[in-house]
Amino acid sequence: MSTENFPVNLYKTNLELQLRIMQLLQDNRQRWLEAAQQRNTDAMAKTKTEIEGLSQAVDLQSLVTMPTNTAGYLFQACMSSAQAMNEIAIKNQTDFSTGLQQALQDWQKGVTQILGGSTNFAPWLPTSMSLAGKSTPAAKQKKTAE
Repeated sequence: MSTENFPVNLYKTNLELQLRIMQLLQDNRQRWLEAAQQRNTDAMAKTKTEIEGLSQAVDLQSLVTMPTNTAGYLFQACMSSAQAMNEIAIKNQTDFSTGLQQALQDWQKGVTQILGGSTNFAPWLPTSMSLAGKSTPAAKQKKTAE
């Protein structure tokens, strides 16, 4: 690797990481939006069904007993909806975390290749950057000195 391309390659690798993180955030935002839209659609359908049920009550007795049944049904539906949203939240967070971890690993490999590919920069390569499996001369020197 030539030293004249070093800043450009490093900048490009950092920019690629930034773009991947932005894409992950956009995908995560989209999944949340779709989940909220689905939850609202389901809630509207349930509300419409309840209103239709109330409007079909013909006598006073059925109107008196309807709110008790409706309250229990709505409570159960609310609990089911909350559980479904919790499952969606866990899946979204897991997907985002996995994607972010992969993006960081790819970035680390790219930076390691850029820094490790040149003997001019290898002595300054931190030992933490050698996680990609390569041991730098500085890291080897440090281990032998201890």
